[in-house]
Parts: sequence; structure tokens; C-alpha cells
Amino acid sequence: MKRIDTPTKQVDLFGAGKHGFRDGDNNAGISPTKLDAAWFNDLQEEMMNIIEGAGLTPTAGVRTQVYQAIQVMIATATQDYKTSVRFTTTANIVLNGLGTQAGGDWAGALTSNDRILVKDQTVGTQNGWYAAAAGAWVRTTDADGAGEVTPGVQTTVEEGVTQADTTWTLTNDGAVTIGTTALTFAKQGGSAGMDLSGTATVAANAMTLTLNPTTIPFRSPTLSSGAVNKRTFSSPISFVIPSGALLGGIAGQSNRLYHLAIDATAVGGGVEGAVITAAAGANLDEMGVISTEAIATAAAVTASIAVTTGVMTVTAVISGALTVGQQLVGAGVPAGTRLLSFGTGTGGTGTYNTTCTTAVASTTITGAAGYAAYSAVARANVPYKIVQIVDNTQATPGVYATTPSLVQPLLGQVGAAMGLLGLFANGVNQTASRAVNTTYWNWSGRTRWLLISPANSSSTTNVLTVGGSAVQSSSLSGANGSIPMIAPVKPGQSYSASSNAGVASWWEFD
Repeated sequence: MKRIDTPTKQVDLFGAGKHGFRDGDNNAGISPTKLDAAWFNDLQEEMMNIIEGAGLTPTAGVRTQVYQAIQVMIATATQDYKTSVRFTTTANIVLNGLGTQAGGDWAGALTSNDRILVKDQTVGTQNGWYAAAAGAWVRTTDADGAGEVTPGVQTTVEEGVTQADTTWTLTNDGAVTIGTTALTFAKQGGSAGMDLSGTATVAANAMTLTLNPTTIPFRSPTLSSGAVNKRTFSSPISFVIPSGALLGGIAGQSNRLYHLAIDATAVGGGVEGAVITAAAGANLDEMGVISTEAIATAAAVTASIAVTTGVMTVTAVISGALTVGQQLVGAGVPAGTRLLSFGTGTGGTGTYNTTCTTAVASTTITGAAGYAAYSAVARANVPYKIVQIVDNTQATPGVYATTPSLVQPLLGQVGAAMGLLGLFANGVNQTASRAVNTTYWNWSGRTRWLLISPANSSSTTNVLTVGGSAVQSSSLSGANGSIPMIAPVKPGQSYSASSNAGVASWWEFD
């Protein structure tokens, strides 16, 4: 369509090249603007395209069809964005009443007509947008009819105990029929990006670790690949530590647990929960993959343990199978004893290496989930993220009756930072492979801590050099002894030690 362009147009009425119409004036000899069929046809078809493009049928005598068509277009353009809701859900709820519910993410009573995004119903066809009421809830008027809910529609949650300021997207494909199609939602992230958090609760002598709905970017399970796999889930993922799973616990002592999210997609699973005790000393810098044992793993055997070697000899299997990392319990077995590795045994009779340092006569010894990483199903070489730290103290190991004293969310990527700070450091005795007056380098990518003990001498001078600078020096004269040298070495730094008496021990932690 274009502006009027007949010979009698009013030239440049609305600016250069923007012609318009004019009235005629016979006295002044001015002709009115001449109208032609082409201009009217353009005008007609322009209007028809608006009306018909909105799915309406042009009807004589109805003078609001252009307005109706514009309204339809606005609704269509914004149907992928629903008005924000006050609260959402985290589990199945009863669609009735204004009170608090276990599956509702609100801490107090609702107000009538509060908009609620219901997304976790056991019956998925009940999911959707609702107006809260003292009686039965009804769907909101913008999400209760045909064409009002489409794939990809989003909504934002304003408030909530755990889901405030989060955005949720409908992930269904294809046509949606309200009340017939099971609706599935995925979180697009909170106000601070990835919301990696959860809860830890105890009941019936078990502990349940729950991962809140979110999207988690995991590294590839292939270490040579830099690919990132984003995994989204709209319902909480719970992992139960059953009664009897010891996880390094000692009676009356605080035990720190790391709650993990693992990506088992490549091995036939999905995002799953896992746990490992800090006492395991595992490197959890999130830069690699992890393997887990089934949390229910347990065994009972008849065995004895030698005092000098810690070798356990199993003569009979009562039940189950022994696995590396299990915590061993039995008469005379020190608290916290772990199974380090297989000897001649591979789960049944035979020998095993343990951390026990006392002699144990033949007795019944049980092995339970202890110092490995554990999930509901054993997984091999899967990517992981640390979800939260859980500190708990139990009167009886494996009986989870006391609420954790600390549940600290880590919000993602913290494992890598903790690893760089050396918080997952494992000590390695380098005495046999290190020499004085020799320069070494830290290429581990993490801070390396040195603990070097010079040999005892009545006259010695010792210097520890890091990054080309002497960071510690000591000397003794007239008294037999030594002063240990301790220092951190940043990634990429060099280090060396000198001592005229030599070195008694050299440990490195990274």
C-alpha cells in the first residue's frame, strides 16, 4: 500500500514525499483530490489481510474486526509468556484450600486468588496455572482454554521458600490440551544463575538428601572432550541414606558428608543423587569423573586381622560381598576401620588390606557403606557436582536420628575452587623421590603444600625456596634435632629444599 498519488494530491502534506488529500475550493480554482480504484483496492486488501490473518472471517456491518484482529495478534505474540505467579510447588499437592502443604513452596497461608504454578503433580495432567481458593482451586483464565498454553511458554515465580525469582518453561512438544496433556516444566535458573541446592532431613533412622529442581551443566564423561551437557529436571531428586550405611561415622563425633549430583545419562540413568564422607579424603574438584558403589552394599564375614600388617583374612562369608571402601565393624575392630583394597579376596573368602592397627581374633565382621562414593545404583565414571555439605553427629553410627547441624548449599562450581585451594589434598610421601638442592615444579593445577623434615643433627642449616625466594630457613647448633619446613606452592611455581644434614621425610599434599 502507498500514499495517494493522483494528479490532484496535496503534495508533501506530511513531509517530503508524504502526500495527502485536500478539499476542493471552486472559488479559488482548487480541485479536490481525485480518488482512484487502485488506492481503494490497496486500502481494502490491507484491512482484509489483518482480519483474515488473525483467523477471522470478514463480516458486513461489524466495525470492530480490525480491533479484534489486533487483540488476537497481541495474545498470540505473548502466549509464550504468562503473568508471573506468586508461588510454585516442589511436590504433589492437594488442589484445595489456602493452608501450607508439604509440596507447596510457601511458608504461610495463601491469599484467595494467588496465582500458583502447579508443576509437580503425580498426575501430570493436573499441572498448570491455578488461582488458590479456600475450596477447590480452578485454573487461571489465561491458561484454561484451547490455544492458551503452548510449548515453550514461560512464567516467573515471585516468592517462595526455595523457588523465589526462578523462571520455568513448559517443555512439552506438540499440541497441548488442558486437562488431557501431562504438562512438564523445567527451571531456567534463578536470580543468581544455576541454583544448585538441596535439603537434608532425617526420619525412620534414615537420612534423605534432596536436590532442588534446576538445570545443571555437567562436563562430558569423556575426559578428552570439553563438551558441556546441560541436564534439566523439574521435580526434586531424592537420595536416601538407609539405616545401617555408616559413611565413616563414629559414635558421638561430627561427620561431614558431601551430597553430590551425578550425571548418569550416558550409562542408562539421568541426574541422580550420591554421597561421600569427607573422611574418605577423595579429590572432589569436579574436574574429572567419579565412580560410585550401591548404597545398600553390605557384607557379614568370619574373619581375623593381623596386628602388624592390617591384613584381614576372611574364612567364611555369612552374607553379601565385601567391597573396597566399606567400613568394618566387629568385636575388637577400631571405630572407623576401612577396607582399603583386595588382596587374594575379591568380595568373598581371602585376604584384604585394611586400616586396622590392632590384632583382631576370628570373629564376625560386618562391612557397610563407608568411605567410597555411594548412589542408589552403582555407577562408573560419571560427571558430578557438589550440591551441599551436610554435617551430622549421630549417637549410633548408621542410625540417623539426629537432624544435621549444618546444611550448606554450595551453588555449583565450588568443588573446583575448593580443589584449587587444596581442600581435597591427598598426602604423598615423596621422601624416596625427592633430593635436596634440586628444583621441582608444581604442575598439578592446584596449590601444593610441602611438609619437609630435615634429618636430626646438632649442627644444621635448612632453607626452603618457593618461586625463587627463600620462604623459610632455620639452623641448629649444639642441640640434636630438626625444625620441619612447611609452605604452599602455587600452580606453576618451582620449589627446592637445602639441608646440610639431609632430609628425614618429604611429604607433598595436592
